[in-house]
Amino acid sequence: MQDDYQWQQGQCDEHILDVIETAIETVEKMHSLPITLEKIRKAMDATHLTDKKQMWDELQKFYAKYKPFINGLSPVLGYYVYDVDAEFYKKVTIEEIAQQLRIVIGYICMHDALIGKIKETFIKTFMNALKRKDFDDDFIKQLKSRFGGINA
Repeated sequence: MQDDYQWQQGQCDEHILDVIETAIETVEKMHSLPITLEKIRKAMDATHLTDKKQMWDELQKFYAKYKPFINGLSPVLGYYVYDVDAEFYKKVTIEEIAQQLRIVIGYICMHDALIGKIKETFIKTFMNALKRKDFDDDFIKQLKSRFGGINA
C-alpha cells in the first residue's frame, strides 16, 4: 500500500452532488469523449467492488492524476484533495470510498471536457444545464470563470 494517501475533503451536500451529476450528464450527452467515458466506466465499476484496498487504490490513481484540477476548483465547489496517513485509511469505510469515487467521476468529466476540443461547447452546455436546475447565477459565474482559466 502507498505511503502517501489522498482524500477529498469538503461538505458533501446535494448542491455539489448535483453539480457533479450535471457534469457527468453533460459529457455523456455530448458523446465526444470516448476515452473519458471509459474512465467513467472504470470508476463506476470500482464503486461496486467489495475489497476496500482495491477501491482505495483506484481512488488514489484518480487523485494522483486529477488532484491539481480538483484543488483548482475548490474555491467554488468546496472540495480539495489532501494527504492523509495510514490511520485515516484504517478508519474510512467502503461506502465513503465509493462516494468519493462517484464524486471524482464528475471531476474527470469536467477536466477532460475542458482540456479538449469541446471546451467551449461543454462550458455553454454545462452552464445552461446548471441554470435549468436553478443554480444561483453568482455560483455559475464563479464556476465559469474558473473554467475559463483552464487551458489545454
